[in-house]
Amino acid sequence: MTTISKASPTLIEKIDIIPSAAILAAVITWVLRQAPNSGDGLPVISLWVILAVFIIIAIAITHSKSMSKKAKQKSLSFLAHFGAWLPISFIFWQFYYWEYLNGRWAHEATFFAGKMAITLLVLSLAVTPFMTMFGWKELNPLRKPLGLYAFMLVCIHLLIFTYDYGYFEGAWAVGLAFNEAVTKQYALVGLVAFLLLIPLAVTSNNYSIKQLKKNWKKLHQLVYIIAILASVHFIWVWAAKRAFTEPLIYAAIIIILLLVRLKPIKQRIIRMRQEFSKRRRARTA
Repeated sequence: MTTISKASPTLIEKIDIIPSAAILAAVITWVLRQAPNSGDGLPVISLWVILAVFIIIAIAITHSKSMSKKAKQKSLSFLAHFGAWLPISFIFWQFYYWEYLNGRWAHEATFFAGKMAITLLVLSLAVTPFMTMFGWKELNPLRKPLGLYAFMLVCIHLLIFTYDYGYFEGAWAVGLAFNEAVTKQYALVGLVAFLLLIPLAVTSNNYSIKQLKKNWKKLHQLVYIIAILASVHFIWVWAAKRAFTEPLIYAAIIIILLLVRLKPIKQRIIRMRQEFSKRRRARTA
């Protein structure tokens, strides 16, 4: 009787994803910190360039024929964790090097953390539409970590905002920051989005899924409202800078991702994908 030997696990299958991704992100961010910057502590490399590179790598992984399903999922998971830890690491190093050297550190870091939070929220929302449009089921496990990292960055965003508006002469007056959050309309919208995110983050575990059952899915549909509120908050904040292009791009992407979820549109996309696959198989037969 012959026995089939199992293939030895690859390096990506052996490593512990989260700490490895965090350490690598911290090291790379430190290296970027040593390079020339734009003057306010922000890296020369554009966020859009980094995001485009990540998406290209993710597409290459999903189309790889040499990788097993498990290796694909773990590679994509590592990419997601690494990409999420990059901005978190950058904020840490930015604080370490610039807190006392640049009086606008907190102001700039608040914007940066907020932009990273909405970016990860958009990527989390994009998982289901991408599976619908392209059939990339390997992306499904990424939805939860991307959403949780978005929540983490929202917390960092709020913490730095509290520091920026409530830290005076060595004392941290949280009440001043809270007053700013509830009296300014742009901040109030962001605060409501954050409060709605809390129950989603708390229930993002298997125990909550079992306990809430069908209600779990209904609860997590709040993310659609949160995405709209986050988009409004983003536009409102950047309106003060007269910079509408970037927040409007985010708003347009969010609208498209929400439209793809509508049943008629979703079914139409699935039929088109199936028809395309049939024609492609017919051509190669």
